[in-house]
Amino acid sequence: MRLPALAGLLAVALVGSATLLPSHAADDAPPGGYPSWQDVQNAKQSEAGKAAEVTRINGLLGGLQTEAEALGNSAVASAAEYAKAEAALQAATSTVDALTAQTARAAAELGQYKKEIGALAPSRIRPVEPTWVSSLPSTPCRTTASKA
Repeated sequence: MRLPALAGLLAVALVGSATLLPSHAADDAPPGGYPSWQDVQNAKQSEAGKAAEVTRINGLLGGLQTEAEALGNSAVASAAEYAKAEAALQAATSTVDALTAQTARAAAELGQYKKEIGALAPSRIRPVEPTWVSSLPSTPCRTTASKA
């Protein structure tokens, strides 16, 4: 009956080896500070997630740079238009100032002319007899008086 003894010995050997072999829990924390397989998988997923995040951020930065360039170009164009408008305003202001000064000189000259005309008018005006008065007889008409 060696067989049952051998079977018993085999059973003891299997149970003993099971206790001597590391269990599955030991796989989660490998000896020597090395990462576990789960740690490696998590790191790979984290790396892929971070790479996707970096790609997304780079896309946002590219879009913002494009927008900033467009806004910069718009600002330069607006500044050029403003400079043109400012120059036109200065030219118009200069013209208005010149015309205002010319108007003031003309008004002063007009006032002087009015004074001169006012002074000359009485000396140049003489009473004019109507032409029909000179055709009248110098003596009064007696026909009306003699009939009376």
